[in-house]
Amino acid sequence: MLFLTPGYEKRVRGKFGLDEIDLTDDDINNPKFPELAEKTVVKRVPMYASITDEVELFYLEEAAINYICYKLCPSLPRRLNIEVKTLDTTWKKEKIDWAKLAEYFLGEFESALGNIESVEVAGGSPDIAGVIVHEYDPIGG
Repeated sequence: MLFLTPGYEKRVRGKFGLDEIDLTDDDINNPKFPELAEKTVVKRVPMYASITDEVELFYLEEAAINYICYKLCPSLPRRLNIEVKTLDTTWKKEKIDWAKLAEYFLGEFESALGNIESVEVAGGSPDIAGVIVHEYDPIGG
């Protein structure tokens, strides 16, 4: 790890409001999300190693955590149980618009990078998910 500190998985779960049963450390680390997040941040902040300000180091890590969350969003609907039934209890979790939540995390990623001022931060290119925002009527509707 370049700048993610031990225990970052707990912060990722906290952003989603999930516990380790719903989102394990292996889920967070499995497809190499942390490495991708760090490399994406480094691409935007090539001089990250020269940052000494503790607040800016926090924002550097915060950007990576938000990017991990952004990348996890598409897979979470398949991982999480929406409805739980036991012998004596039934309850449903609130429905979540995962695309909107991914867009939120991408915005938080950009916001965290925007708080780094001691070194140059390269501008980002719009993600395809952020470009396609039209809602379409169903066919025949």
